[in-house]
Parts: sequence; C-alpha cells; structure tokens
Amino acid sequence: MRHALRYVRLDAFGSFHGRTVGPFRPGLNVVVGPNEAGKSTVWSLVVGVLFGWPRPKAGSSGYAPASGSRAGSLVFAQVDESVAREGGSGPASANGRGGEGACEAPLGREGAGVRASMRAGEERADATVVSRVKATGDPACEGPATLDGLLGGVDRMLYESVFALNALSLQSLDGADNLMARFLTAGSSTAVSPAEALAVLDERIKASFSLAQTAPDSLAHLREAERRTRADVAAAAARAEELRADHRRLADARQRQRQLVAQLAEWASRRDRLVRAAASLNVLEDQFPQLESECVAASSEVAAARAALDRVQASAAHTPLSRERLASLRFQLEEAAVELRHAAQVLADARGLAAVASAEGASASGGALRDALLLRGAPKGAGRAKLLGGFACLMAALLGSAALAAASLFSSGADSATWGVFVLVVASLIGLGVAGARVLAAALGLRREGGSTSAETTPSEANGSGPGARTAAPSSALASARVHEAIRAAEHERARDAAGELLRAAGLSVADGSPTYALQLIDADLARFDAIAQAQDQLDRALAREAAAVSARARSAAARRRVIDSLDADGQSDAACARAQAAHLDQRIAEAEAEGRALSSLIGSLEERLGAALDDRLADRAKVAHEQAVTGVAEAEARLVRMLAARSLLREAIDRWSVTSQPLLYREASRLIALMTNGAWTRVVAQPDGSLALESDALVRRPATQLSLGTSQQLYLALRIALLRCADDVGPSLPVLADDILVHFDRARRHGAARALAELARTRQVVVFTCHEEVADALLKADPGAHRLCL
Repeated sequence: MRHALRYVRLDAFGSFHGRTVGPFRPGLNVVVGPNEAGKSTVWSLVVGVLFGWPRPKAGSSGYAPASGSRAGSLVFAQVDESVAREGGSGPASANGRGGEGACEAPLGREGAGVRASMRAGEERADATVVSRVKATGDPACEGPATLDGLLGGVDRMLYESVFALNALSLQSLDGADNLMARFLTAGSSTAVSPAEALAVLDERIKASFSLAQTAPDSLAHLREAERRTRADVAAAAARAEELRADHRRLADARQRQRQLVAQLAEWASRRDRLVRAAASLNVLEDQFPQLESECVAASSEVAAARAALDRVQASAAHTPLSRERLASLRFQLEEAAVELRHAAQVLADARGLAAVASAEGASASGGALRDALLLRGAPKGAGRAKLLGGFACLMAALLGSAALAAASLFSSGADSATWGVFVLVVASLIGLGVAGARVLAAALGLRREGGSTSAETTPSEANGSGPGARTAAPSSALASARVHEAIRAAEHERARDAAGELLRAAGLSVADGSPTYALQLIDADLARFDAIAQAQDQLDRALAREAAAVSARARSAAARRRVIDSLDADGQSDAACARAQAAHLDQRIAEAEAEGRALSSLIGSLEERLGAALDDRLADRAKVAHEQAVTGVAEAEARLVRMLAARSLLREAIDRWSVTSQPLLYREASRLIALMTNGAWTRVVAQPDGSLALESDALVRRPATQLSLGTSQQLYLALRIALLRCADDVGPSLPVLADDILVHFDRARRHGAARALAELARTRQVVVFTCHEEVADALLKADPGAHRLCL
C-alpha cells in the first residue's frame, strides 16, 4: 500500500514553533507564499525528519530554534489508488479543498489545517507519524507503516539527489551513471551499485584460490589439508561427526561465556556508576535550593549596596579636588588658621598695650585715672600688698593649669593642630598677664605718687587745682605702643591675605577667606570620600559574595549535568531513576550469572568428553581432523559456487540494465527535455567520458557545461523526472520536493516543465514551493486538479 505525505508539523524548527502545514494530497501540490513565509524551512524539515537534521554551515544555524532542540514530524496517510486523483487533487472549491485560487492552513494559523481536517473526518486511524528530535539516527515511526516501508530503499544521498530539488541541485548531477544504477536498483534493497558488488565478488573469488599463508581458509589450503588427513582416516564416521558437533558446541559455549564475562563486567561497572550517581544526585538535589536562595540573597545585597553607593555618589561635593589634594589642602589650611589666630592674638595684645599706654598718657595730662585710683585705694601699705599678692596667686593658678593641660595633651598623643591651639591659648594668657601687670604697676605707681604728694601739697593742690597736678611730659611709651600695634596689624593683614589666596587657589571662595569654614567644607568632602569608599567596599564584598554564590550554584548544576551525562540518560534522570536502573541491572546480572554457571558446567562436560575421545586412539583424532578438513572444503566449495552464481547474475543484471533500463531512461529524459524546451532539444546523450549533452533534431550536440543556466537546469530536471518515472517502485511513498526550481525558465519552458511535473504527479506525490504567482499559475494550468496551499 502506497502512502502520501499529509501534514508537516514544525514543533520547533528555525523561527517556527507549533506550526502545521497541510493537508497535502496525492499528486501535485503547489505551496505558494512570499519570501520568509517558511517554504525552504518546510522543505528542509521534511528532509531532516527523514534522514537527520542539517548540519550548521558558515553563516547558517541549521534551522536551530532560539531555545530548545529542533523537533518536527511528518504525517503520512495511505493512498487509495482507485480514488487518489479524485479525492486528492480535485478542482478548486470555495471551501478550501484545493485547486486554483484555494489556500489551506496558512502557516500563521497554528494547527488550523489539522483542526479543520479532523472535523471533516480526514484524519484517519491508518495515519503514520514520523517524528524526530535527535540530529542523527532513525526517527520515531508510529503507525501501521514502517520506516523502511516509507523510505522504499532510498537513503539520504539518493533523496537529496533525486527527490529534494532546488535551484542549486539542478545545476549538476554528480556521478550520474553510478547514481542512476543505484537508484534503479534501490527497489531491491541493495546498498551499493551492481558494479561495486561485482568488484567485491571478484576479489573474494580470487582469494578462494589463493595459496598465500594470509588466506588459510582458501579452497587450495583446505584441499591440501584434506589430502594430508585422508590416509589417517580409518573408521568411526558417526563418532567423529558427534565429536565434531561437540566441538562446535564447545566453541559456541566458550564464545558465549566470554561474551557473558564482558557483559557482566560492563553491567557491574554501570551498576556501580548508577549507585554513585544516585548518591551524588541526592546530595546535589538537596543542596540546590539552598544555593539558589543564597544567590537570591546575594543579588539583593548587591542591589542594596549599589543603591547606597549611587546615593552617596549623587550627593554634591563642595570642591572638585581629589581626596589626596583635599588632605594636603587641609594640612595647609590648619597651618594658615594657626598663623591667622596667632597674628590676631598678637594684634590684640598690641592693641591692649596701646590702650594701656594711652591710659597712662591720659593720666599724666588730665589726672582722671589717677584720681580714680587714689579715691578707690585703701591705706598705702596694706592695699598695695594685698593687690600684689592676689595678682601673683592668679598668675600661679593660670600657669599651673597650663602645665596640667600640657601633660594631658602629651599623654593622649595630641596632633600638631591641637598643640598649636594650646600654645596660642598659653601665649594669650601670658600676654594678658603682662598687660595686667603693667596696668597694676601703673596704678600702684600713681597711687604711691599721689599719696606722697597729698602729704606735701596744699589742700587746693589736693583738689586738683594746683599747678603741680596738671604738669606732665609727653609719653614716649604711647608712641612705641602705637608703632607696635601698626606692625602687628600689618602682620595680621598679611596672614589673612595668605589664607584668602590659598582658599581661592583651591576653589574655596565660598569660605569668604575663613580657614575655619573652609576646613569644615573640606571635612565634609573628606567624609563624602570616606562614605563612597565604604559604600564601594560594601558593594565589592557583596559582588564577591554574589559571584561565589553563583559559582557554587553553577558548579552544583555542572556536577549534576556531568552525573546525568555519565548515565547516558539524555538529560531525563534523577536519583530515583538511577536507583531503578541499578535494581534492573542487578536482576540482569543475577540472570547472567546463572547462565554463566550453566555454561561452565556444559563446557566442563564437553571438554571432558572431547579430551577422552582424543586421548582414546590416534585414529580417532585423525578421523576428526579429516572430517574437519572435508567439511571445510565442502563449505568453501559451496561458498565459491554461490559467489560464482552471484557474479553471473550480477553480470547478467548489469548487461540487462545497459540494454533495457539505460536506453529507456535516456529515451524518457529525451522526451521530457523536448517537452520542456518545446522541441529546441530532443535528445539526452551520454558521452564517452560519462558526462551528459543535449542534441537537437539538426544533430547539433552541446555538452552540459556549455548550456545556459536555465537549459542546464531543465536537462537535470528532465533526467531526475525520468529516473522517478522509470523506477516508480523506488520510494513510492516519499514526496518529491521542489523549491522554486522554475525561476530561471522562460514563460514557454516554464509551462513545459510544469507539464513534466504534472506527468510525474500522476504516479508520485509532488510538492512544489514557490513565491511566484506565474509559476503557480503555470502548474495549475498544467494540472487543473492540483492542490494549492498558501503560506
């Protein structure tokens, strides 16, 4: 029963997933679609499902999907020869049943064609599904038909050379003679051409008569052995035959024993691997959830650390300086601040001294201060002693406090800035003490002078109206104090200018010349740098933990993959499956061990019997040897007779094919080329060198290498159609696929080629893919009953 392709299912192939194309019908099928609609993809999937996925080439992925493995299937249905043409390629109809203008199951509608056909009752129980997932090996075949029955003796080379046609394959036909011989004998299930088989037989027949030591089983050697042992044969033919049978049994038992030993070793090794794999898979499957949670936690920690770093980096800096430049600038500003404070303190001391000197001058000229001191004081001796004692105690207390503070700073290891402030404070205290001492000394001197004067003057002079109270010289101390104050003021101004210049050079004009404020800004920027460094360190640690977690998870997954790969389980194994396989192997090992024990017993019994027979008498051993030689000669002669008969039959078949098939093939090809070219070329000729040529009615012959591209494609298309028509029993269930093979034909020759394809469709299923409406119209015109599908 012949079958025909019904549906093509692209489960995962190229850019298509879960798509179905069909239904196809027996006879001529025209599949029309624009570029990238999937015509070449369907063409490649049919070849791939039958004979293996295409290998990826340079610049091509081999139709591998974006994810997962390639998968597809072909649905074949039985063809009722009596109604194949009536039901398979009827006229066009409005319900999408085929014919011109009708389109069925566009590729964009997932499973539409399948659902429609099932509703119409077209999906029959006798369908055969051929599916493939693995790249190599035979595909899975489910249904009443077998894979060998569908292929009909056609292998991949024959299918791609004769059945699967495209514009590139029509440009040549490599090894045409051998290809035609193989194709025409493919129906008899021969794997090689008759000529190749004849050459192998000739070599084997020649070896049968060889006298070389490398051919001990040759007929010449066996006959020599028979002659040597014939003189030693005496009797006991029946016994010899029995011993010969025992010998064969012994050899078979030993061979089976060796096979069992090897098989037991292999099964034991595999069982141990399964046990270890089950244990490993248990551990890895228990570890994987924890590793996954660690990866998620590490990723969350990385995200938090990165967000914290982004927040810190997004905060504004007061200066564009680097951390090292800020640290150096801070040290310089601290020195400038110390210098500025020192200059301010010295200026304040100078101003205090100037105030004291001014007060002394005012006392000498007006007497107001002196009068105030005289009026405030106690008796001369006691008041002066108390005032001096109190001032001395105050100074002693201040100096003691300074000494204690210095000891505390030294023990705590204070920095240079702290020591600078401390020195300034002590210097200020000393300056105040000196100024106070001078004021006190001046006051005491005035009081002392006033006391002595009051004892010697008149009452009118004591009231300040005498001439002695108003007499005073200009004070030189006041002038010196004013000069000292001016010098200190200039030094203070230089210190301020130096600090301001340093701030402007550093881009800290916003500090308005204040080193203290600038130090606060620098400290803020340094703190920002510290925060960035800390956030970066946290991010680095989080990234390291994430990388470690991901690496541990990857190692665990890789270890599980290695364990599964070691089981040859195609990725579908776990610990329970490994244990089940180990238990199954234990059962098989036990059965094999029992068989091995039985074989050992049989081998012992046979060896004992043969040993006793051989040691019994020399004549018996000679008879056995003679019988073995006779048997060897007989078997060699029988093999030789079979090979000679086969050689004769092959030669006869080759001669018959040369006389009948080859001329018939070329006649058919000539008729088809004449049909395609409208009589421009009328004969296909095989030249002496094995190449092909075309010949016209005017006996003009042109080799295939000198033909135009379109004419050369027409030649090789005619030859392939002739092959398919002359050997209609070779692959009768396989569809002939043609992918845009008429694009290089002119209008007239396109119609001729369409008629040739229509003739082929009468005996075979033909599927033509095209994106040209004129090609589809030509095919539908050549066969009005052709079935049209749109992609």
